[in-house]
Amino acid sequence: MKFIIGLLLVGAVFAVEEDNEQTARDKRQLFLVPQPVTTFGFDTRNRIPQTVFVPSQSPPQKQVFIKEYVQCGQPHIRCEGACASRQQGGIPVVQAEFPWTTLIKSQDQLLCGGSLIDNQYILTTAGCITPTTPNSVAALRVFLGEHMTGTNQDGPVEERNVSVVFRHRDYVPAQRGSAPKFDIALLKLDRPVQFNKKIQPICVDDGKYNWETNQFEGVIAGWGKLSYSNRPVKQTLHKTNVGIYAPMECQNNWAANGISISTDQQVCAGLQNREACSGDNGQALVVKTGSNNWLQLGILSYGLTCSDGPATIYTRASAFRDWIEKVRMSDAEERVVYI
Repeated sequence: MKFIIGLLLVGAVFAVEEDNEQTARDKRQLFLVPQPVTTFGFDTRNRIPQTVFVPSQSPPQKQVFIKEYVQCGQPHIRCEGACASRQQGGIPVVQAEFPWTTLIKSQDQLLCGGSLIDNQYILTTAGCITPTTPNSVAALRVFLGEHMTGTNQDGPVEERNVSVVFRHRDYVPAQRGSAPKFDIALLKLDRPVQFNKKIQPICVDDGKYNWETNQFEGVIAGWGKLSYSNRPVKQTLHKTNVGIYAPMECQNNWAANGISISTDQQVCAGLQNREACSGDNGQALVVKTGSNNWLQLGILSYGLTCSDGPATIYTRASAFRDWIEKVRMSDAEERVVYI
């Protein structure tokens, strides 16, 4: 009898242990992570599909535009041989040597120049497009990839209308005793341009390096007059090398002519008989930073003569980097925006 009872007790213990083990297994199963299941019938993990599968019942997909990024300040075409200008009026530019250079016209008349800084924005001066009204903006035309004006010998050029003019809200034109202030503007093209060998953007100086030590030269290119007394503008794009002044020398240079400047937002460049001239306003003062690397230091703003006057004043590009980015992030619809 005791033996039977013992067998029953042992059986009961084993039964309890088996139930506990089953329960433990059931609890563990609650924490199992199911394996991935694909609708394609095979494991697609760690694979990159060549095409995207879109079910027929899915809503229409939003179109995504991928911005084209191109290295700025690196033209495809380089000048070889005698590339520096040491004469009044400069020398002709090799076609596409400065592919960011643009020509701005109104009613087929040359206003000034500008520089392409991305595929839709032209950097220039506020004075170039003043007065600014919706009608005057509608009359603006920007020519990109231009070399010889008034002819197709150098190939076709890109022409764009201007959708919005952004002018610095604090712009003050030149007055008796002072040079222009906050002389900067951006033109938004009515549609982006496609980059090619003749059309490339320029890098805008970030102010990290000091170019104003009287040891560096910059280059200015444009279609302006060859000299102050020479009325017609140049048909072919010309360039000239100009020395970059130290800030104090720049101030003293203009103080002798009774004009004050702000070296925080302006820089001087020029040498005797090697100045920019009428029609070159808005063009880029560029410096060479490598074998084929260029940087925009300034925007041609103000001068008195084309040869023997004080050094030309340029709007300092690095001083307005934040302003430029603010403009490019804006979503304006008006023809004219003061920002």
